[in-house]
Amino acid sequence: MAPPYPGYYLPPVAKKRSRIVVSVVALIVVASVVLALVFGGDRVVSTVLTPNTQAPQLGSFAGYIQYGNVNRISATWKVPAIAATSRDGGASTWIGVQGPATREFYQVGTTESRADGELFYDAFWSDPHEGFHAQYMMSVAAGDEIRANIAKVNGSWQASIDDVTDGQTQSAPTGTGAFTNLQLAEWIQEDPSLPHNGHVTYPQIEPMTMWQLMANGAPPSYAGLQPQWMVLPHGQRVVPDPLVKDQFTTKQEASTS
Repeated sequence: MAPPYPGYYLPPVAKKRSRIVVSVVALIVVASVVLALVFGGDRVVSTVLTPNTQAPQLGSFAGYIQYGNVNRISATWKVPAIAATSRDGGASTWIGVQGPATREFYQVGTTESRADGELFYDAFWSDPHEGFHAQYMMSVAAGDEIRANIAKVNGSWQASIDDVTDGQTQSAPTGTGAFTNLQLAEWIQEDPSLPHNGHVTYPQIEPMTMWQLMANGAPPSYAGLQPQWMVLPHGQRVVPDPLVKDQFTTKQEASTS
């Protein structure tokens, strides 16, 4: 059986599409992204906002984003394991780049899912040409060390996943990522949602550690990053540790209700 909860993402500027599984992106629109948008039919008007690097943004993501033009991004992480006692649900861990228009987004990472008692771990990529729907790359395993890369090569964006643990390597098809003026780099763990089924339960999952963060060939400055806090039901949050030596861990806090 195929996992029903891959890590889908809908950029803040995009409108919900029918029959497409997407993420809930809440306050990342309001407070954070480099855009403020007014929709009039299919018309989009954008302006640049100044990021607040002190207060975290609350929503469906845990991790960090960095503002500024980006031409490559990478990171390494260990695929977090879902507990055998967890309820069915899904999470995803990924890096991404994003621009000011609705069609400028590229993402690669892993999904962590439990469905009907079975556990699934897969690598995926996604872009607007695929309707923001995760595209399967290969199966991985909990605990595997994953190296993800996104780069602009000869005018086109390319993505790849290396499973360092078992030696697998897969690349996303080239030719779809013809984006310009990308202004956001993202290192994220996500709580996906299925609009037609309501909120997808975030599973009981171990902390995710991501390291070797790079943007444009250099480690990002912690002072220049915008923290993202994932808000779960009943007041629970998943919060990233401070970035230390290009590494952070997302941890679930106790309920506040």
